[in-house]
Amino acid sequence: MNLFEVLPNLIERKITLSDLGISARVFSSWKDEGIIDYVSPLVIKEEINSKGEIKKRKWVYLNMFEAIWLLIVKDLRKFNLDLKTIIELKNFLNKSSVFTQENLEGISEEQLKNVVEQIVDEQFDGSFDMSLVTLENIKLLSESDDPIIKFYTSQIGTLIYYILISKQLPSILIYKNEEITSFGILNQKIFIHEMGLDNFFDFTMKAFSSDYFINVPVINVFNHLFEEENLEKYLNYYQLFSESEKEILHALRKDDFKEIIIYRESAEKYIITTTHSVELKNQQASELRKILGLKQYEKAEIIYRNDKHLVVHNTTKTTIEK
Repeated sequence: MNLFEVLPNLIERKITLSDLGISARVFSSWKDEGIIDYVSPLVIKEEINSKGEIKKRKWVYLNMFEAIWLLIVKDLRKFNLDLKTIIELKNFLNKSSVFTQENLEGISEEQLKNVVEQIVDEQFDGSFDMSLVTLENIKLLSESDDPIIKFYTSQIGTLIYYILISKQLPSILIYKNEEITSFGILNQKIFIHEMGLDNFFDFTMKAFSSDYFINVPVINVFNHLFEEENLEKYLNYYQLFSESEKEILHALRKDDFKEIIIYRESAEKYIITTTHSVELKNQQASELRKILGLKQYEKAEIIYRNDKHLVVHNTTKTTIEK
């Protein structure tokens, strides 16, 4: 499976700046600085203020790729990372995760097919027509201005795939020295699969002991998306919850249950019981959205007040097997 096949709505702009806790002034400044390449026209809406006057306001709507990037920027700015490095990171994440014009130079058709076959094994479950893989077709894709192709084949699209589909925990690595800044994506599962555990350990320890770098754990951004109640409507639109998962969340909101039991992969259980504490209930809802949305469970069971049971099994593909 690939990201577009599973989640085709991610490209649609639905999320507002205020939902992400970003002011229009900050967004405008970031746009002027080149931190985000936002070319969609602003939506103008008429609103009635407290004095009964009609005012026109400009609204910015973001798709999931743009929202993820701005949440990453928010985190980086908290740690005072400079704007120049953030802009360079943006350019890196916007590049194709498969091929660019630079790395197509000098590659043969056979080498191309070998590389694509590895990607196909991970993302398409053998359902991809390899006859489509030609240097001409790949070059056309790398030069395409189609926003669907650009977003879904970008490095940030790959990060979304890893977390939402493959249940992996990638990090963005920012290497800095006095002369240059470079970037990489660390995916532990894939690195261990390709290098072996011992070689991966040696590679990691060498990097830790010899390089200055910043590690950006991307999962933190996704945790924020699922924990915030005001974002749930967008997660539903983007189909990040199954119908059964929505039913569990609905029962929690309506307090129409005796007990909700989440069976984690670690054999631990997360148990929710009814409570009169609004604060605790909000905490439970936040944690439940995150567990269900990120598919961090094997099975979920809800026992309703009428003793009816609903059992939900997580059927998401989670491992890479060869």
